[in-house]
Amino acid sequence: MAEKIQFFPLDVTYKLIDDKPVIHLFGRTTDNKQVLILDDSFEPYFYVIPKKGIDLREKLEKITVEREDKTAKVTRANSGL
Repeated sequence: MAEKIQFFPLDVTYKLIDDKPVIHLFGRTTDNKQVLILDDSFEPYFYVIPKKGIDLREKLEKITVEREDKTAKVTRANSGL
């Protein structure tokens, strides 16, 4: 299990390592030591805001996502609008 620490995040960025995004969290612990936390579990995503009058459900049924390791069809939309 990973070690648990408390820290104050100061900056965040990401880098591609072996073609995968890795989040870099820079911060300081409660005793003022510098830390860098690397998170390679991030899955890239994006939001789409449809134009008014578009049948959103119809558009969503046509969307697929392709990756080297998996392909997923989007069948559900959660909208807080």
